[in-house]
Amino acid sequence: KAHVENYVEIEQERLGDKIRVDWDVKVLDFKLPPLSLQILVENAIKHGISKKTEGGLVVIKTEEKIGEVVVSVADDGRGFDTRLLERDDVVPNSAHIGLIDIERNVRLGCNGTYEIKSTPNVGTLAKIHIPR
Repeated sequence: KAHVENYVEIEQERLGDKIRVDWDVKVLDFKLPPLSLQILVENAIKHGISKKTEGGLVVIKTEEKIGEVVVSVADDGRGFDTRLLERDDVVPNSAHIGLIDIERNVRLGCNGTYEIKSTPNVGTLAKIHIPR
């Protein structure tokens, strides 16, 4: 969590009031593959919020559900067409490669699952489900 907090602090210093972050962290006793949460937050800020003239809100949330912990990052940024993630021709270093890597890392690193929903011009919600 400290890495994410540091990143958010740097971006808030750089972009000022354009970025608002709401931390709704109710659960801390779980393990995520390294940098998974940070990549989601970076994408929310870099590709979602910072591209909007008026900026926006990122909500970072953890919660206990039956048999799992759910970690989510939501933003009210630009959003994107998630069909781009399904393409076989996504090249390394493209804008979506980090999101594709998260799915594999979460599956292999903690036997979890990852989902992302996004609507252009509305925002994005990414969730990681970690079994207990």
